[in-house]
Amino acid sequence: MGKRCSQTFYVVIIIFLEFLDVIGDWLLYADISIKEKGLVYGPPEKPAIHALLAFSIIGTLCFIFEGLNLIRDERSNNAWLDPDIVSAITIWLEDVPQIAINVYIAHCREDPISVFQLTKASIVLFGLVIRIIVSFVRCQQKAVKCKGSSGMTECKKRRVCWFFIIVGLLVNSGCAIAVFIFTQGHQDTDGGIKVREPTALFEDEYDDQKYFQNVSAFINHPEFDTSSPTQATGNTSNWVRLMDINDIRGRDTDVDMNYIYEKTNTHLRLAVYLKPQENNGGWQLSECYQMDVATKAIATVDESTCRGASFFTGTASRVYITFSFTPPGMLFKKLIFGDIKYNIKNGQCTELTRAPAIHYYRVNATISSNDTHHLLMEGGRPRFYPNDRVHLEDISEVWKTGFGGCESSGSLAPNFDEEIHVECSNT
Repeated sequence: MGKRCSQTFYVVIIIFLEFLDVIGDWLLYADISIKEKGLVYGPPEKPAIHALLAFSIIGTLCFIFEGLNLIRDERSNNAWLDPDIVSAITIWLEDVPQIAINVYIAHCREDPISVFQLTKASIVLFGLVIRIIVSFVRCQQKAVKCKGSSGMTECKKRRVCWFFIIVGLLVNSGCAIAVFIFTQGHQDTDGGIKVREPTALFEDEYDDQKYFQNVSAFINHPEFDTSSPTQATGNTSNWVRLMDINDIRGRDTDVDMNYIYEKTNTHLRLAVYLKPQENNGGWQLSECYQMDVATKAIATVDESTCRGASFFTGTASRVYITFSFTPPGMLFKKLIFGDIKYNIKNGQCTELTRAPAIHYYRVNATISSNDTHHLLMEGGRPRFYPNDRVHLEDISEVWKTGFGGCESSGSLAPNFDEEIHVECSNT
């Protein structure tokens, strides 16, 4: 009676563990398959997603067969296939590949791609303890039979089977620990590894400032390069800072801004306007500049002069831009850090014939982090931001992710979305 109870307990425990494992596999696949390209992170490579789907299907089939096989063995002692062999096959055919894919995905991320990624790793570690205990008990029971049996070949086969089970479980546990280290640990400036509290995942406390500190959206209009002394030096071009990425992410509403520019044979004039977040007032002048075409010197213009009727003439052009931040969402997140989209119109609120380029750059530490001007201030004099790595660091170099230092799978610039409403009024 006691032996039968222990066998029933073994069957229930194994089926329960496999059920949790299968549910975890499908939840992880469902969460990863809906991931979209956003800030820093995008979806994993398609082969990895397809592999997760394939092994989730294999895992489901293995679960069904192993469960029925265990029940048949427990009731009639007439299993289709030895339960230990089935367990070994399941571990190496489904469990090891699944957790290995998780490790591959996790090594490119400091933050878990899904809460179910850690759930899967937790199930593996929990299952390791239970399976080792159960396997040890069954091993002892089988060993008693082997001692009194002349069929030593059968005993050797069982030892080989148990060897593969234990090794498979250890490989699984090693991979699960690696997932925790990759997603819950981060490297400090001294090269050491620090582990975050697990609650940070559920509270959305990601290490986002590693990616967003001093990062802004910059714009390069064709007129900026043709009027600059640094133009035509390799691939260097001139940029105007629009807004810090943290300011866009921190707003509850869309960000409306516009700039007016006018180029003549003698000067280039530029004014940047912002709409206050409360949206209960008109456009507010942020900054205004004038560059002498002959000397290439740029000077700051005061608001009264900039708003004067004679500063901009009829040849001036206006560009309207609206930024919209999409938050990450809740449990099933399409975006890890959210995404920034924009729409852009000309002064007639139609599409631009020569659209400017918008890109993310990090302002280098050599420049004061308190400098939030649209143009670079050097020695008290403004100039365009050159993307020469001395002043601006391309975001592709900043957004190296995970312990593997992988290329960012996210968007390196705000995504254009023509569905976003653009505030085109002049007041």
